Amino acid sequence: MFNRKTLLLVIAATASAGAHAVEPSRFSWGLDYLSYEGLNYTSNLGLNLAYDYNEYLAVQGSVARSVTNASGITVTTAGLYARGNLRFDKIGVFGLLGVSSVDDSVGSGITDVTYGFGLDLYGSPDTSLTFTVMQYEGVDWDDTSYDDNFSFSAIALGFKSYFDIPSLGKRY
Repeated sequence: MFNRKTLLLVIAATASAGAHAVEPSRFSWGLDYLSYEGLNYTSNLGLNLAYDYNEYLAVQGSVARSVTNASGITVTTAGLYARGNLRFDKIGVFGLLGVSSVDDSVGSGITDVTYGFGLDLYGSPDTSLTFTVMQYEGVDWDDTSYDDNFSFSAIALGFKSYFDIPSLGKRY
């Protein structure tokens, strides 16, 4: 999809760009419905939490669990990402780069590089609908084995809410 060097340059440019931005809060949480391509699993429900270091750079953690497939196997993913943001009035774009752990219910698992990009559509300065595309590298899934020469993608549609913790300061 993208090579890693290009993605790092895009995230760096995103973090340093001077766009007119909606003032975000310092923290956010979100719920996502994910669909995978390259796996025999139809959907996941995910939760993410983020801390906005400033209006252009955030740290985001996520966890998701799949619906059990016909073989009785479920997949759990967890990740930690750097997130570069550009926000324009009611629309925001972002890039993600980090590591994810992918485990299944039969005991197989791997941790490797994950990257993606997405779009936020703001209903208010404190809420947004999100669309995200993620690429998981180094995973080969035939229900029980992994191989470093395969990858899979996830597409997510979700809701995000931003909030402040008063003792940590106001919005920037």
